[in-house]
Order: sequence, then C-alpha cells, then structure tokens
Amino acid sequence: RRSRRAATGVAGGSARLTLTVQPCEGMNLAIQAKQPGPKLCMGTLSLNFRYADIFGGELPDAYEHLLLDAMCGDQTLFIRSDMISQSWQLFTPVLEAWQNNPDIPLHTYSAGSWGPEAAEHIPANDKRSLLCLGCE
Repeated sequence: RRSRRAATGVAGGSARLTLTVQPCEGMNLAIQAKQPGPKLCMGTLSLNFRYADIFGGELPDAYEHLLLDAMCGDQTLFIRSDMISQSWQLFTPVLEAWQNNPDIPLHTYSAGSWGPEAAEHIPANDKRSLLCLGCE
C-alpha cells in the first residue's frame, strides 16, 4: 500500500498540524512550548496520535471497513437519499458550467497519482503549505 500524508500549517509558523491518511491514519500537532526550568528555553512539543498505536494491529482499509459495516447493518458511513439530492443540486451547476464553457479549467489527473498539479498551489492562497511525507 502506498502512503498518503498531508500536512498543512502556516508557512514559517511555530505550529504545525499534520493529518495522516491511509494507511497510517492519525494526526500530529507540533507546537512551541517553554521547557521546564527557570530559563526561557523554547522547544518543539509534538503531540502524536496514530490509530494503529492506540487500537493495535493493522486497520482494515476503507473498503473492508465499509463492507463490514454494510454486513453488520451499521449505517454510520452511508449517505441518506436527501443528502444525495442536495449534492446533485450543489454540483449540477458546476458540471453544466464546465460542459458549457471551455474557458473554465477542469484539472484532470491520472488514477493512482497525487491529484492535479494545480491542487498543490491551493494552500498557498491562505499562506499555508502542503507537504507529502512518507509513513513512519
């Protein structure tokens, strides 16, 4: 399985929140904190959470989890029909705009890739950064 990990944080800032997705689900919050003692010494404090560390073993992948929930009758991860209707109401105008106006860019990408190259620039609009890291 391939690792996908993305972190967003204020560029050059003192705090970083890293959200980790499959296969190493979890999160890390790194902040600056004063070290104990009389001197003013700052250091990075890292707060880590990984599902595998807490719940042990390897977690089922998304489809295994979804199929198991369906077999057990757990509807938590399933969308209701009214939400599907609202989704179509939201996205139909977007789809029609792409179809009717070739000047509106539609950024495509290959299956199995990290997504469209243009997406890498989105966080910069908010003075944030996107990092792709390996799984530890």
